[in-house]
Amino acid sequence: MLKCNLKRTSNFFFIIAIFLCIEFAPLKAHELSPSILDITLSSKTVQLKIRFSVEAMLAELDLSAINDTSLSENAAKYDELR
Repeated sequence: MLKCNLKRTSNFFFIIAIFLCIEFAPLKAHELSPSILDITLSSKTVQLKIRFSVEAMLAELDLSAINDTSLSENAAKYDELR
C-alpha cells in the first residue's frame, strides 16, 4: 500500500502554485505609472480619488516628459525616496 504524506504533498503543490504565479505575474517595479483621477458622482456626494507617485512629485520629476527616471536630472533624489 502506498502511503502519502498529505501535508508534504500539499506543501509541494503550494510551492508549485507560487512559482507559476511569479512566472506569469506582470512585473512593474521600474514602470512609471501615470497620475489618475477617478470621479464618482451620486445624488448627494462627489468622491474624488487621486493616485499618483509621491516620490516623483517630491523629487520634482515631470513624468510626462521622461520614460526612464534614471536619466532625469533628479534621479538621485528619486532613487533615495524609493
